Parts: sequence; C-alpha cells; structure tokens
Amino acid sequence: MRSTVYGAIVIRPKDNAPFPFPSQILALVILYGEWWIKEFIEMAEKAFDSGAAPDFSDALLINGQPGDLFNCSSKDIHVIRAAAGKTVLLRFINAAIVSHQFVAIAGHPMTVVAVDASYTKPFTTPYLMLGAGQTADVLIHTNQPAGRYYIAAHAYRSGSPLIPFNNSTATAILDYDLRGRRPIFPPLPASDDHDAVAAFNAGSRAPARVYIPAPVDQHLFITLALGLLNCPPGKLCGGLLGNRDSSSMNNISFVLPTKQSLLQAANYGQSDVFSADFQEIPPAKFDYTGNNSDPSLSRPIRGTKIYRLKYGSVVQVVLQGTSILSVEEHPIHIHGYDFYVLAMGRETMRRREIRRSLISSTRRGEARWGFRRGDGRRSDSGQIIPACGSCTAIWTFISNGE
Repeated sequence: MRSTVYGAIVIRPKDNAPFPFPSQILALVILYGEWWIKEFIEMAEKAFDSGAAPDFSDALLINGQPGDLFNCSSKDIHVIRAAAGKTVLLRFINAAIVSHQFVAIAGHPMTVVAVDASYTKPFTTPYLMLGAGQTADVLIHTNQPAGRYYIAAHAYRSGSPLIPFNNSTATAILDYDLRGRRPIFPPLPASDDHDAVAAFNAGSRAPARVYIPAPVDQHLFITLALGLLNCPPGKLCGGLLGNRDSSSMNNISFVLPTKQSLLQAANYGQSDVFSADFQEIPPAKFDYTGNNSDPSLSRPIRGTKIYRLKYGSVVQVVLQGTSILSVEEHPIHIHGYDFYVLAMGRETMRRREIRRSLISSTRRGEARWGFRRGDGRRSDSGQIIPACGSCTAIWTFISNGE
C-alpha cells in the first residue's frame, strides 16, 4: 500500500527442530503488494462515503517494486541472487489489498510445503494462486542453466469481464548468472483461468492424517452476496444505479457499533449494542448461482447481529457465494482461528461434495468461499469474526457454556 510500510512476520520451527522437508541454504520472503498513483486513504474514504467500489490499483508490486515492465522501476527491479545447484525456500505472501494473484518463476517448478503457516503434503506446481492475505512456502532448485529468470505475477479476475481490474504484470528476477543477460519470462495462467485456480487449490493436502473435530454440534449455512442500499436523501451515491454498494451475509449488511465494542457489550450483558438473532440459514432459498432477477434479493438489511456459539462446540459452516448483481471469488478468514477446508467449488454446494475424503483436509487460515469446519474450544469468552473484505458477521461463544 502506498501509504504504509509493511513487512513479514516469519514463524520458524523451535530451536534445534528441523523443517519437515529437505534443508535449504537460503530462505527469502517475496511480498506482493499494490500501488496507487492517487493518495490511497483519500480515495478509500471517498469510496466509503459515496458507496462505490474504490479504484483498482495502478501497479502490482513484488518486494516493493513493480519491475522492469514499468519505466519508473526499470533500474530498481528486485533481484534475488542465488548460487547454482542449491535448494531455496521462498515464502510468498500476498499483501495486496484486494488482488488475487498468479505467480510463476521461469524454468523453476515450485514445491509447496506450507500454506497459511500450516505444513502441507508437498506438491509441485508451475504456478501459485494466492488471494489477498494468503501465504505459501515453496522450495525451488537452482538447477537450470546459468541465467536470469523472471518471477512474474498478475491478477486473477474471478468476476465479470465487464468489471475493470489491474491487468498489469509485476516482475522480479532470480539471478544465478551475474552477466546481465535478458531474463526468461514464465508462462502464467490467463487472468480468468478458473480451472487453474481449482487445480492449484486441489493440490493442497494435509501432510498426514488429521483429526477433524466431530461430532458436529452446530451447522451454519451462510450466503455471501453483493447488494444495494438506498442512497440517503440529499446525497450523491456512486454505487450501481445511484445506490450504495453493500456486501452481506445471510442478507445482513453488518453495521459496526458506535457505543462500545461487541465483546465488552456481551460481557456486561448490554442488549442495546447488538441483537443475537443472526440466522443460521439464509432467509430465502433460491438458485444461489443462477440468473437471479428478483430485485428483493439485492436489498440486504442493515444490522448489528451476532450468532451465539456454545463454548467447546464443533461448528460446521457452508459459505455459499451467490450471483446477485455480480459473481466474485474472495478470500475469507476467521479472526483468531484456523479451520479445515472440506470442500469447495464454483456452483451451489451439495452434500455429496461435503462428504468427500476428510483425512486429507487442509488446515487453513484463509480460503475462498466453500465448506469448512472449526473447533470452538477456547480458554475464554470471545468472538469469531468471519470477514471477506467488507462482508462481516459475528459469532460469539461464552466460556461457561451458556
């Protein structure tokens, strides 16, 4: 982000504990980012005030530079120097605000050994696809002819081709030549290659048989949608058809409380800050991914609603994307929790997909909309906050089991 300084927090094994994969002689962080020519904070505040989506970024970054495809950084492109014949651990972090990104290294397949700070069964891929906030640790071998090889990244567009997006390509260089020859460029999936995304996600598996919390105590089915809110009288709004764009979960567009925090209000039993009536299923059943023309589906209700979970409960959640107004994939994470992804897809979720092999389910800190299971056991009262950009819900759990 152009207005901030950001970096990586790297989690390493305990002292004298080895990595569960072949040792490497070099470990490096590769941080994606985005750059706006405009002042980002002013642009974002204008978008929030008008109810419109903010402008997409002007450039993608790799370790702070867009690369030599941009004149402004042709001399400042990030270069990784490595010796030939070595194994290198690269920690990829997508720190972009909204962009999902494909990334590849010319001539160098990548062996993924961890995602979102959890080890995986190693799998080899020619490219990565990481959503905003996601991470992947990969091993590469500098076993190609001495040369210079581009690391290239561009955005994945999951939504409508009519919606503009940043179609630029960021570059860095892996160099074990030192003679300054022109780098080799890698093939990247097309920006709308949904099959490439599915193939990458399918490669991620747990490194060993995992304990899936069971039996399930509470089931949640949550739809996520883009809708419209009426423009307040006397204002000029920049959303679709002069409205305010609004995302929702189960048709509720979350409103942050202004008096005090939700957790404080819950602990003190204050009932005027929120209502505990967030529904565990959508208020209306419809063809979630079909051509929906019912205008009532696009009008969410604003509210500060929570859903109570019993302490120690196992919660199974279906997160169902919808095609109301627009179709888009977006990462979602649950603050303070990892979870097991049991199944995911691009259509309406079906039970037979949920029952697929559970022993290889991947533990994630963030994933795309799909089906997941979490364990609500914690040492104190608290809140589970699933968030996907501007769509938010609050699930609370109470330590005394109430």
